[in-house]
Amino acid sequence: MKGTGEKLVLRRRGGGSVIERSPVFSVDAEVLYLVCGSTVRAYAVKTGELLNEYERKEGKIIGVQLHPANPEVLVACSENGELIQWNCNSRFPASVVRLKFNNAQTTTVTGFHLISPSPQGSEADKCSVCVVWKRAKSGVSQLSTFCSQKGSFLLNLKFRLDDHSHNIAYGGKPGQEYVAGIHKNMLQFIDAAEWRDCDKQYIGGGRWFTCVACHPEDRCIATGDNTGRVLIWWNLLTSGKPTWAVYHWHTLPVQAVTFSQTGSHFYSGAGECVLVKWTIDRPLDRRFLPRLPAPICHLSMGPDNRYLAISTSDNGIQIVDAQLKAISAIQHFTWQVEAKQGIPVFPAGISVDSRTKGMVMNGRTGHIQFYSPRTRTLLYNVNITGMNYLTQERNDVIVNTDVTKVSLNSDGHWMATVEQRDDGETSMEVRLKFWHYNAVKQSFCLNTSVELPHQGGVTALAFQPSPDPQQQLAVTAGHDFKFRIWGLAESSSIYKKGVMVWRCESVGFFRSLPAGNISFSADGSLLAVTFGPALTVWVPETNQLKCSLTEVHSKVHLSHVEFGMVDCGHLVVTGSPGNINVWNLLTLSLMWTVPVNVSILTADPHSEFMAVFTSSNDLFIFSPRCSKPVYLHKRVVPENSSILCAAFVPHFGLERVSEVLWQERSQLYFLDSDQASTCELLTLERPCEDVNEKEGLLLPSSSLQRATFYSTLLAKHRSSDVEKLRINTEQQLGTPGATAIRELLSAPAHTMPPVRLLCGPFLRSLVTSNKQAEEKKTTSGERKVPEVVRTETEDSGVDSEDGTSGGEVSKQREIMVEPHVRQVCDSPRTVSVADVESRCASVLSENNDWVSLLVQ
Repeated sequence: MKGTGEKLVLRRRGGGSVIERSPVFSVDAEVLYLVCGSTVRAYAVKTGELLNEYERKEGKIIGVQLHPANPEVLVACSENGELIQWNCNSRFPASVVRLKFNNAQTTTVTGFHLISPSPQGSEADKCSVCVVWKRAKSGVSQLSTFCSQKGSFLLNLKFRLDDHSHNIAYGGKPGQEYVAGIHKNMLQFIDAAEWRDCDKQYIGGGRWFTCVACHPEDRCIATGDNTGRVLIWWNLLTSGKPTWAVYHWHTLPVQAVTFSQTGSHFYSGAGECVLVKWTIDRPLDRRFLPRLPAPICHLSMGPDNRYLAISTSDNGIQIVDAQLKAISAIQHFTWQVEAKQGIPVFPAGISVDSRTKGMVMNGRTGHIQFYSPRTRTLLYNVNITGMNYLTQERNDVIVNTDVTKVSLNSDGHWMATVEQRDDGETSMEVRLKFWHYNAVKQSFCLNTSVELPHQGGVTALAFQPSPDPQQQLAVTAGHDFKFRIWGLAESSSIYKKGVMVWRCESVGFFRSLPAGNISFSADGSLLAVTFGPALTVWVPETNQLKCSLTEVHSKVHLSHVEFGMVDCGHLVVTGSPGNINVWNLLTLSLMWTVPVNVSILTADPHSEFMAVFTSSNDLFIFSPRCSKPVYLHKRVVPENSSILCAAFVPHFGLERVSEVLWQERSQLYFLDSDQASTCELLTLERPCEDVNEKEGLLLPSSSLQRATFYSTLLAKHRSSDVEKLRINTEQQLGTPGATAIRELLSAPAHTMPPVRLLCGPFLRSLVTSNKQAEEKKTTSGERKVPEVVRTETEDSGVDSEDGTSGGEVSKQREIMVEPHVRQVCDSPRTVSVADVESRCASVLSENNDWVSLLVQ
């Protein structure tokens, strides 16, 4: 540890909005490209699997498009005015062109589009780029054109555009394109071939435009307005009088509209969570796709009308075909962004599930999600409330029931949740639910539901650490100035005879002070509960008060409490908006105090370290033993962001241990949210050069970007048949197997064959050749040369691929044995390749059905 000055950098392990911009399909409609922060992600349309990621380190990307002259080139634009091009098979930019703005420092790009060249144009006039931009602190965007090759300024158009992603659209055939934009109640349009002054149309009646789309071939424009209408406009770019038609079904403002590739149909979506498919010639002929997970944000049509991508506000994308049948879903990190009467986006915080080694957080409304930060995948969602999502109304805010607290016990087989709904008009709804994991159904099943466990809501929820599954306790604290201890007991109901359910065993309170946070000691023998400015310690089994500690003359209510772990079990840390205190339960005294405005306090369950986030986004890592922090990071996130919650996630199994001392046993993760309601899961690590390691990606090689999991596994199996056997130190420690494990686990679960069919190829992939070891030995001059044991292979009698019998030619193979590996052996021995292969064959011939039990 280098002290508080050690340089650590932020790494994103999840989150980031993929719905800020409309997605783009590839030419063959097999790949979908999404914008996420400073990266462009490529997903397989049919499986939803992440195929590739194109990154630009500087600047947020505001849009992506296939090059109109070369569909194998991916073009993106950043908000600082950089035009970036990638080859679809490469992760590194092929070219970067800086757009030449007059005042680049105060200009922010919000959108772009490449205009196809005229068929009569020369090769030098490849494309021009239309750029939507705005000045700092300006709510109105403008439109200009630039040269895509040199970035030079061409023309400034008299367009005034609203400041959102649906403010402009492009349509028409190549060489005959036109542009349409909206600003409040004004529709603007211009011919891209001539770039003359734009024409305007208006709507009245207190209505204004919300989105716009252009016909892919004809001079036809579709607009949505705030009253739920879709207007189709004709003859806007001709000398005749414009005509328009009204298509009305939505009650909420239309958020997205798009045409089919032929233009005979169009699709619309709004806050009702319903996709509507319209036939232009028959306004009453419409089809519906109801019960989408969340309100619709974007619609994107694929080539040949094969697929439609529907972006929803829970940060997910649903892909359907032309018959509105679901094909796949791209969903890796979810949240619900809506009016919640002051409740944060992730009110339940972060919990750790020891069973799945994942994180448990709020998902879409009424759900919780199990997320793996290591593989950056969404494991599954659990519907807690069991209620339909209530969409908003035009003139009223509808409040949905949402999950506010989540806690899991030590082995991950019991889960407790608290759901709440308070609209300020009707009686407040509060439910405490206990869930038990069913190994047969592979899901959590509701065991007990308690209505209104605390008057006014629940402030804290926690399970007692206990190795005995039959001796489980849970504690809740509420706004009724009390805490309740819940335990398992046999049900008295005739319908659940002999079933263990949860009951309230005792109630605790202290001097009529409001109950705050709670924390258990590492062994579960003590329970700490904050009551106003006082810290109280109880025996959970008997609900007996052991002691109460209060800072002299302090009237600030304690908002956080954590027991020390490992060797600090006798210390209790409390936090408040004024300071952070550490109490010694052996001497019943205050050890030290530091003036810090505590926003979040979390403890590492496997070490003595704790993390404190302040209201100014400062991070302190400390041990309760000493008031001096072991690590300090000022402004860990920008000022326009806020830390929502944080937790230490333990390293499991053979996972790579962090080089940072205070993260040696657990990794600190935290969620932040900016003003655009975009949430990211972040962590702190030392700088590294490898891109895959830096971003935590498990991606295939560049030569197999679009290959399936099976083709990747088959190719490696064939190459290993002709390579020599290699046994080195890394194999003895199990590191080479990590690559095979990553590839095995990177495939979506619903696309994988039975486990019994994967065991054989997986075990064979662990047998690697000696060829790479020889090359490594000859090229490394500093490393100590390992001993070489030469063995003669036996006649196996198996024909090779070229038809030659393996026994006709006696091949000499080398088996590399590192010196320090030999030291752990009982006695020197010569390992025969035939022995290794025969043992592998015996293992591969065994019944592997037992492996399926491990994944249950």
